[in-house]
Amino acid sequence: MPSPMLPRTPMPIHRRPPEPRDHLDPAPAATSEAIEGPRNPEEGVPLSGTAPRAPVRTCIGCRRAREQRALLRVARTPDGVRFDPDARLPGRGAYLCPDPDCIAAARRRGAGALRRALKGIAEGEATVALDQLENHVVYHQVPAGTVRSENA
Repeated sequence: MPSPMLPRTPMPIHRRPPEPRDHLDPAPAATSEAIEGPRNPEEGVPLSGTAPRAPVRTCIGCRRAREQRALLRVARTPDGVRFDPDARLPGRGAYLCPDPDCIAAARRRGAGALRRALKGIAEGEATVALDQLENHVVYHQVPAGTVRSENA
């Protein structure tokens, strides 16, 4: 049987009386330092409490955490798995160091790490993506001791 509804009694409201505003100091004048923060005199740029951090990703070959821009991306797109040299393709991505040893390590593991990172791709697709990545790394790798010239 439902309980009978009792009439609601209003709760007492306890408010503090407002404080007089005449005892407050006037607001300080806005200066460029107050607005932008202190400036480094050598660089002329505002300093902040912390510097912005670059995104960090883990290489699926060597498992080292590095800045995202230092790694190469493989993406699972609606068209399939592809090497993404500009890191702009839509879809889920996995990252590898631009080092043939890391690609070889990912390949040695049967492309399992790449398949896990991209969630549900076939081993053949993973192998093709690693081939594309390896071709890019080998083609763009500069041999040790080679000096790049502006005129070449």
